[in-house]
Amino acid sequence: SVSPLPPVSVQASAPSILVDAQVALSAAVANGLAGGSVSWASRNAAVATVAGAGLGATASGVGAGSTFLVATYTAGAIVARDSV
Repeated sequence: SVSPLPPVSVQASAPSILVDAQVALSAAVANGLAGGSVSWASRNAAVATVAGAGLGATASGVGAGSTFLVATYTAGAIVARDSV
């Protein structure tokens, strides 16, 4: 069977972020989900922060550790998330 594509998917330009460095983030929204917005967040701002909105953002390394960087797509009652 074929699995459906997720409504939103996230990619990072590198697998990790060094302290005081930046990594580009991008989100892709599945076809048919037009008219929504994408917001970004870090689950642990002591490790990395995220700046940007829409399909692109920049993550900045702040401290040692690990975190999830999350893109949330919202269109009316539809909410979808993906993270790296």
